Amino acid sequence: MPWSNRARQARRSPLVWRRLNAGRPLVAMGYRPRRDDQPGPRELFDVPPARWGINHSRANSAGERATNNVKIIIAPDSFKGTASADDAAEAIATGWGSIRPHDHIVLLPMANGGEGTIEAFARAHPVAQQHEIIVEGPNDVQTAARWLKLPDGTAVVEVAATSGITLLDRLRPLTAHTYGLGQAIARALDNGAKRIIVALGGSSSTDGGAGALSALRARFGSASGGELPRGGGALEDLARLDLAGLRHAHFLPRVSSSSPT
Repeated sequence: MPWSNRARQARRSPLVWRRLNAGRPLVAMGYRPRRDDQPGPRELFDVPPARWGINHSRANSAGERATNNVKIIIAPDSFKGTASADDAAEAIATGWGSIRPHDHIVLLPMANGGEGTIEAFARAHPVAQQHEIIVEGPNDVQTAARWLKLPDGTAVVEVAATSGITLLDRLRPLTAHTYGLGQAIARALDNGAKRIIVALGGSSSTDGGAGALSALRARFGSASGGELPRGGGALEDLARLDLAGLRHAHFLPRVSSSSPT
């Protein structure tokens, strides 16, 4: 992208500025000032903050601070594989506070059905009970997870915590499974849950939930009469499905982001 276009793009993004060092103007995050011995224009770094359409100046008196103070709500989702929603919110708050220390900042990390969904429900229901469990992860490794019991008895389980993509060192699109999700659902049923919210975002598996149903006593068979192995790749050999022993529960409309499951 030409430097002039970068400068124009930067001016349209007023919330990504930081102060690199004393005496320099605020610059766009991700761009570094050019040294004097480097070729290329300095347009981006020579534009004063006032021309970016946002006032970063600090109040000069208590009266000005009282007039200019605003309430800032910071509500990010997670940065997959990089930062949780909580970590992202705290980092944004730290950056904002370094420029406007007198503003009232409220942190409200969010989730869209992927990782962090249980934490988001727990923040909304402080008296909800979190239950720690061990399940089989998407790569057959024992994994620590948890489910949440809301005050009305509804359980919240999260595929990202039991069968999520962040649990894998390398992707396994044909063999990763959701058996651990089914184990979490089973534990919630054992605890008396009658309704279950399943957060489906962040899945590592393409098995369509077959692994979870297997943990709930469904049986998937091949034409030869044997049980299918776990993972989405095995479903091409599916010849029979036995739901006679399936454990039943009332599943609420799912919470989900884009997911192969």
